[in-house]
Amino acid sequence: MSFVAVDESGTPQPVAQFIPETPLEVTRFREGNLRRELRRKLATGTMPIPVPAPGQAADRETMLYIHELLRSFPRALRFPWDRGARPTAQGRDVSYVHTIEPVRGGKLNFHGTLYGGTLMRWIETNASLSARAYLRGEPVRLAGLHGLTFLRPIRPNRFVHIQSLVVHTTSDALTVMVNVQAEDAIEGEHEETLRAFLTYAPADPGRSPAPVTCASDDERAVFEEVEHRLGMQRMLEADAPT
Repeated sequence: MSFVAVDESGTPQPVAQFIPETPLEVTRFREGNLRRELRRKLATGTMPIPVPAPGQAADRETMLYIHELLRSFPRALRFPWDRGARPTAQGRDVSYVHTIEPVRGGKLNFHGTLYGGTLMRWIETNASLSARAYLRGEPVRLAGLHGLTFLRPIRPNRFVHIQSLVVHTTSDALTVMVNVQAEDAIEGEHEETLRAFLTYAPADPGRSPAPVTCASDDERAVFEEVEHRLGMQRMLEADAPT
C-alpha cells in the first residue's frame, strides 16, 4: 500500500528518507523503487506492455510491471451510467445495483476520513449483489480483485454512492465494475472516489453465466480491458512457484 503524508488541512508533506540496513530491507527497497518507476511509466505511457513469447517465462521486472498494470485503472474510461442512459445490452441491465451508505463518525480514521477497509467491505457487498442479480439470484464466491484505485479520501457527512454492473463474463466467471462517488447533499456536489473490478464465480460449478453483449464502443472498451487483465492474471498464476 502507498500512503501520502498530509497535514491537518490535507496538504501533502515531505517524508524522511528511509535508509535500508539489512539485506532484506535493501531488496525490498529496490523493489519499491522499481514499482514506483513502473507506475510512472504507466502514467506517462512511455513503456510498452511486455508480453513474453509463448513458452517463455517472464523475468522479474516484467512480473512486477504486470502486477502494477493490474492495479492501475484508466480514469478517463466512462461508466455506462455516466452517459445518462441505462445500458441496452441484453442481460446486463438486471445486474445494475446502486446502494448508498452514510459516513458516520464511528467509521472515520484518525485523519477524519472514511476507513478504507470499511469502503472495501461496502463495495464487495454491492458487487456481489450485482453478480447474483446477473445470475438471477444464484450464489457466487469472490474469485479476484483487479484495478482497485482509491482516487481520493471520503470526508465525513457525505453519502457514499456505490454503483455496480456486470461488464464481462466467461464460461465460469463474471466480472463486476464498481464506481464509488461521495455526495455532499448540502452543496449538491459529487466526486468520484474509487473504481475497481471484482470477479466472481458461480457457487455451482455447473452454472455458466450468460454471455455479455457489448452494445457500444464504451462497453466494448470495458470488456476488452477486463479481458486483458484476466489474461495477465493467468500469466502470473502460471509463472507462480508451486
